[in-house]
Amino acid sequence: MTKLNPLTLKVIKRERKQVSKKNKRYEGATT
Repeated sequence: MTKLNPLTLKVIKRERKQVSKKNKRYEGATT
């Protein structure tokens, strides 16, 4: 496996955070 450089890790974490925020928003809208 190739090691991911810190920059890509940061980007991935940021994207995951945005996704989780969207999911929470959708949950709030549906309930």
